[in-house]
This record gives sequence, C-alpha cells and structure tokens, in this order.
Amino acid sequence: MKNLTLLLFLVFTSFSLAQELSLVKVENTQKKNPWTYGAKAGLHYSTLSGTYTDLDWVDNIDGIIGFQLGGWANYDINNKISFQAELLGSWQGGDINYNEIANPISDGTLKPTGKMRLPYIMMPLMVQYIPMDDFYVEAGAQLNYLPKVNITAFLNGQEVDDEQAANLITNRLENVNNFDVGLNIGAGYEVVPDWVVYMRYTHGLITVDNREVDQRDLKNRVIALGVNYKIKL
Repeated sequence: MKNLTLLLFLVFTSFSLAQELSLVKVENTQKKNPWTYGAKAGLHYSTLSGTYTDLDWVDNIDGIIGFQLGGWANYDINNKISFQAELLGSWQGGDINYNEIANPISDGTLKPTGKMRLPYIMMPLMVQYIPMDDFYVEAGAQLNYLPKVNITAFLNGQEVDDEQAANLITNRLENVNNFDVGLNIGAGYEVVPDWVVYMRYTHGLITVDNREVDQRDLKNRVIALGVNYKIKL
C-alpha cells in the first residue's frame, strides 16, 4: 500500500512539474522582444535665437526649413515606459540679415545677408511614456556635433562674387562651436501599424558662435514634424 501511495505521489508530482515547465516554455516563447528598431525622417523649422549685436550690424535673423533623417533603437522598460536612442543627420541654421546703413559694403540700397547652414550629426536620448495605446509623450537630452559650417554671402538676394565683400559677412559667422547640447520634448501617434507620426521641439543650450558670448549669444531652436517606421527584423 505504501509503495502504491508513493508511486501515485511520484506520478502526480511528475505530471504537475511537467505541466508547469510546459507553461513556462509557452510563456517564454510568447514573451515580446523588448528591443525594436526603425528609421525616421522629417522636416523642421530651425532658428538661431538670441542676440547678435556685434556693433549693430545685424538687423534680424530668419529661420529656415530643413530636414532630418536617421535611425533609432527602442528598449521597452515596461509596458508604459521605454528608452529610445537615435542617430540623425540634420540640416539647420538661419538667414542673418545685416543692417544696410551700418554695413560698410552697402551704399544704402544694398541689403547684405549671410546664409548660415549647420549640418549637424545628432544623438537624441529619449524617455518615452505611453499613457494610452498607440500614443506616447517623450522628453530627453540631445548631443550635436557640427563637422563644418556652410556660409554664403548675398547682396539683395544675389550671391556675392567679390571676395573682400563676401569676407566681411562670412568671417563674422564662421567661428562656431562644433558641439551643442539640447533638451527635447515631443509626442508621437501610431496612425497605422509600424508607422508613427511625431512632433518634437529642441531647445539648444550652447551658443553657436564661439566668440564673445555677450554679443553673439545664438542658440538653436528647432520644431520638427516627421514619421517613424518600425523595421521588423
């Protein structure tokens, strides 16, 4: 009788253990991979916000329409919070309009302009919160690297051919910081599976001009609108 009881106990225990292992195996098989990857592209409006007094040469600074393109990797911390790292290329900057009276190359009828274009390599590091299905809000920091600055001088909308005249404009713009740090906030919505429309605002913290900060305190301000695409690996 004891042997029969022991045998039944072992059979029951083995069956229960096998059932538990089977459930664990199914659960692990169905467990979602926390990593997702994708590409993104968008347009943005960028400005150089701040002061550029510089002997009253500058009248105003206009923003420009640019673009950004790159990829991202996202890690789900839980079902509500994720971390996303991105690597993007971005074309931003501004059009600096000079005071036509104060500028020595102007005779009172010419309007000098310097088109400053900043081709940044950017690395946003974002924390995303998902309050409801298909929608997230995000905040984080961004590191920017500027390999070079592209500047073109114009008079009344025409590119300046005279080297001396062009240098009076471009030499005052080309001494820039190669690094920038920004703060980001944004939101996104998955309109169809794997496609997300996003909006993001970037607030630069470091002046673009590398000279006297009190006279040339220009910082990047960018509002971006674009799409994210989830790549299925």
